[in-house]
Amino acid sequence: MRESARTNNVLVVIKLLVLGLFIVAGLTHIEPTNYHPFVPNGWRGIHQGAAIVFFAYIGFDAISTPRRRRRIRNGTSPSESSVGCDLYAGLRGLGAVLTGMVKYTDLGVADPLAKALEVAGFRTVGWIVALGAIVSMSAVLLVFAVRAAADFLRDGA
Repeated sequence: MRESARTNNVLVVIKLLVLGLFIVAGLTHIEPTNYHPFVPNGWRGIHQGAAIVFFAYIGFDAISTPRRRRRIRNGTSPSESSVGCDLYAGLRGLGAVLTGMVKYTDLGVADPLAKALEVAGFRTVGWIVALGAIVSMSAVLLVFAVRAAADFLRDGA
């Protein structure tokens, strides 16, 4: 359990560094005309995006379920609140940089961050961000593997 927690922490640091690299590189290539129209899909688009982020955030507590109840009650809520606020602010900054770099109509691809960096001429940074996406998916798989193992052990082998 400790090894998986340590590995997950390393993967999270790598993800944050990659996202920070994207923001720093992207800040140098923002085109203000890309922000017009500012809310192209109206309030409906805002609500749909908020719902997607909400349901993605619900899975955040998946790693805490194998732990004892007392630890969950005492540690999960404060840590989720603080991380959630920081993550929300970071994602807003990421979205602002992303839509400032490339027109929103060009972002309907599987890898919008790498696409934006490619358009801006940052091929190497684009590769690093793509590698960060692989690390991110690996971290998610690790969390669910730990949860599945804990469920298996709890229910009896």
